Formats: sequence, C-alpha cells, structure tokens
Amino acid sequence: MEIAKFVLTAIGTFISVSGLFFAVFQYWIKKREEKDAAFQSAVRRELESERMTSRDEIRQERQERKDSIERLGRKTGALEHSIMDGGLKRIGNIEGELKGMRELLKPIQRRFIDNTPTGGK
Repeated sequence: MEIAKFVLTAIGTFISVSGLFFAVFQYWIKKREEKDAAFQSAVRRELESERMTSRDEIRQERQERKDSIERLGRKTGALEHSIMDGGLKRIGNIEGELKGMRELLKPIQRRFIDNTPTGGK
C-alpha cells in the first residue's frame, strides 16, 4: 500500500510539475510571439518609410539623370555644330587655296609635259 501511495504521489507530482512547465512554456511562447509581432510591425513600418524615401530618391535620381542627359545632348549638339562649322570653313578655305593654286600649277604641269621625253621621238 505504501508503494502504491508513493507511485500515485510520484505520478501526481510528475503531472503537476509537467503542467507547471507546460504553462510556463506556453507563457514564454506567447511573450516570444508578441515580441516577434512587434518586431515585424516595426520592421514593416521602417521598410515602408524607407520605401517611400527610396521612391522619392529614385524619382529625384531619375530626374537628375534626365536633366544630365539633356545637358549632355545640348553640349553634344553645340559641339557638333561647331565642328561642322569649323570643318565647312576649312574645306572652303582649302577649296579657295586650290583655286588660287590652279594658276600656279598649270605652268608647272605644262613644263613637265613639255620636258618629258615621249617614247617614239
């Protein structure tokens, strides 16, 4: 009988201690879930605010790039225009010089033709 009482007391104690540990474990899990939920909501809020900030930054960066591309296009257009103008002026000058040299080159050419021996004579 004493052994049966001891066994029943041991089983009861085991059940009580297990119940106590289970309750403590459930409380710990609940607190952990609350902390995780609070952390997740804080992270979501932070990400949302960063997303809004980063969207604004992205828009601003895109606008800056567009402005930079437009400035580059204007500079390229001006450079192309100045190169074309300079090239056309140089070609015109060269053409004028060649026309002026024509009168000088004709006598030289005629002299070479006249002084070059021909094969049959």
